[in-house]
Amino acid sequence: MTFLNRSAPDAPPTLAWTVTEIGVLNRLVNDKPKARQKTLSHYLIKVARFGGYLARASDPPPGNTVMWRGLSRLTDIAMGAMDENLWVIESFTGQIPLIAGAIQRIADPLQESVGVKVNSGS
Repeated sequence: MTFLNRSAPDAPPTLAWTVTEIGVLNRLVNDKPKARQKTLSHYLIKVARFGGYLARASDPPPGNTVMWRGLSRLTDIAMGAMDENLWVIESFTGQIPLIAGAIQRIADPLQESVGVKVNSGS
């Protein structure tokens, strides 16, 4: 991905990421004040920032380790966002808040199989 960015930085972001992943990045990673058009390079920096990249003016381009960390986090969050009932991310706090219905869907089979009462918080 880093090599793709170096060879075609102005390519569309859908070349590397799904629409869901792009939506997650748009919601969770704030754009810099002087953000340019939404290109592959723009979203690569957003993924790198997920992985700890600071994106300062003097920083070199993001490397493989920071990209791996960012992609790992993005994949986990995007998988949660795939279920429309879990798309309740209002601000990034390090975890995805779940709605009561989603918790109950997990809790009901647990209660039946183990006999444990799970409090859904509602």
